[in-house]
Parts: sequence; structure tokens; C-alpha cells
Amino acid sequence: MMNDSDPPFSKEFEQQVNDCLTYLYDITRLQQLPLVAQLLPDIPAIQRGQAFRRLIFKLIESLAPPPGTDIRSKEARVYHIIMWRYVDGLPNLEIGERLALSERQFYREHRRALQTMTYFLWEQVNAQAAQPPTEMSVQSEVQRVTAHTEQTTFDPAELCASVVEATRTLALARQIEVVTRFSDHPAPLPLNAQVIRQLLIVLMYQVLRRQTTGTSLVWTCEATASALTLTLDLTMQEADWHDLHQILNDHATFQELLRTLNATLEYESNHEAAAITLSLPVAQQVVLIIDDNPDAISLLQRYLGDTFPSVAARQAEEGLQMARTLRPWIIVLDTMLPTMDGWEVLQNLKNHPETRTIPVLVCSVLDTPDMALALGADGFLKKPPDQAKFLATLAHWQS
Repeated sequence: MMNDSDPPFSKEFEQQVNDCLTYLYDITRLQQLPLVAQLLPDIPAIQRGQAFRRLIFKLIESLAPPPGTDIRSKEARVYHIIMWRYVDGLPNLEIGERLALSERQFYREHRRALQTMTYFLWEQVNAQAAQPPTEMSVQSEVQRVTAHTEQTTFDPAELCASVVEATRTLALARQIEVVTRFSDHPAPLPLNAQVIRQLLIVLMYQVLRRQTTGTSLVWTCEATASALTLTLDLTMQEADWHDLHQILNDHATFQELLRTLNATLEYESNHEAAAITLSLPVAQQVVLIIDDNPDAISLLQRYLGDTFPSVAARQAEEGLQMARTLRPWIIVLDTMLPTMDGWEVLQNLKNHPETRTIPVLVCSVLDTPDMALALGADGFLKKPPDQAKFLATLAHWQS
């Protein structure tokens, strides 16, 4: 924590931080604030709001006190005031009551909490100014890849095959046979395939360099609705195994990709037999958008941000297939589609056993809410919808 008697930053900078925290859930407003652009200059403007919010959540979690700490203790107040005020949106009076603070004490502690967050962001701004571009490149490059690639559905088997093909030259040079095993043909999953591919290529490159020459490397893939798990069974000398472990832990790009994907890596060894297990969580409560207009898809996905992970289909047939394999939380459906109109899609969804219980929100330029509801839709919004109304409508179905 910092001493608030003489902070190193200006009042104006502190006010900028307060504005950013105040508009934490207003992505459109957030990405227009100058401090957000200053902190994330390499992120496209349309993506900055989401990236900044992820940064703030990480900073807040870094302030979390140890488990079991009394929430009213001085060391816990900063975390709880920031969390309850800006993340949970609780009124000041309620926060003060929870922490047993008088009104005067609360505002003093709130100022201390705000200055703590301001100090962290001030340090980050100054660190960026002091670092040469080469020192900034790892995080910015990973952020750029994430920002420019959409989360969509992909076949895990095809993804693994593409990674094996990309690293085939090294495997052949070391006479290593790479075998992939899938117990069942996995259904397509809603994940950022491009980012995962980068992660797997780095992992395979480091593994193949240390795998014992002339042996087999076995990939086992298990895909469920909630996670993708990849296990690599290796044959490796103990010294090479320890070297691999250290290299991956110190590899800045690899670790940044892991953090971006919220993935975990587990190591297990028994003499020369070893295994690495990579677990990738699959976003729950995915929103499926069926719309042939890329601008409409972009708008809705910008509204959804990180709060509601989404995938999109621009053809009716593709949307129906994705609905059956992904079982999304909600489907946002346009009615004017090129090959099969939205009303046919709606009837198909509501009559198919795998999709009949999924809420369908019709979003159309045709102002026909009564007809949409009569034909089986669970909700209707005029296109293009207002962001607040759109998110409030989705929240109606949120568990």
C-alpha cells in the first residue's frame, strides 16, 4: 500500500483513473478515455475497453488479502472497497456498513483505495515510457493476435493436425513419430483457435527439441463442453525434462499465451517417461449470433465484450449446426438471411430436441415483436438495439 500524503501522480491523473473505474462496464465510453489509450496503445481502439477491463480485474485481484483475513481489517479494506464499489456497484453507504466505517472514515478509506489503484496504473504508464519497444513486444504481440482474431468454433482434431504439420520438419529431423489419439470425434468448440495454435506450436517446438531421438510422442485429446484437455506423453532424459520445465516457465510468450487463454499446465514424470497436460477451459454461457451482416455481428459482439462470450454464424445452416453442437446459452437471430429466412430457422430451433429449450432473441429491422413471440421467439429487439437494452434483455435469462 502507498502513503497517500504525497502521491507521485497529479490530481488530474487520479481523476482519470476514477473516471475509468466509474465507466468500467460501459465499454463504448471506456475505450474513448485517454488513459485507456495511453495504457494500451498497441490495442485497436475498438478492443481497448475490454482489454483495459481485464487489466483492472487483474490489478484488483492482486490486492486480495490472504484467505481468512477479516474483511474489516485495514489490509483488506482497499481490496473490498474497490471490488464492491467499482466491480459489484454497491452504494457507498452499504460498503461503509459492511466494513463498520463511519461516513467520514469511509471516504478517507475510499480515497486511499483509489490512490492505490492510481499508483499501480501510474507505475504502468511510466514503465511503458521507460521500456524500449523490444521489452514491450511480448505482451503487445499476444494482445494484438487476440484482438484481431475472433473467438469461433473449431474442430480440435483439425487444430492438432495443423500443429503437427507445422512442426513436422523438426520431428522428422529428430526421427520422432508424433501420434494423435482422440477417444471420440470431438464436437467443435468455442475458443480462439489462432491463439491456441500459437501456444501449441511453441510447446511442441520446445518438447521436440528435448524428446529422445527415435522415439514416439503421443498426443491424447479429450474435449468436453467445458474444457479441452491435451496430454503429451514424452520420452525424455531427466536433465532434458528439468530443462524443458524451466524453459516453459521462463518463456515470456508461452506464459502470456497461457494467461490469455486462462489455461493451466501440469507436469508429471517417472524416470524417462513423462507427461504434460494442457487444460483449456471452454467459455460457458456462449451467445450464438446468427446474422449475415458482419457489421451487425461486430456491433453485438462489441456490446457483449468479455461479459458474454460469443460466436457467430453468417449462414442459417451453419447457425443451426452450431446451435446443436455448442448448445449455446442464448441465440440472437436475424430474420433476413440469404438462403433460409430467420422464421424457418426459428421453427427449426424450436422443433429440434437438442435446441428447443435454448432461448431465442429475434433481433431484426422488421418491427414485428408480436409475430416473433407468436412464432416461438423468447424475446424481440429492434435492430440495431441499444447496448443497455440489449444487455438487460440478455440478463433476463442469466442464471
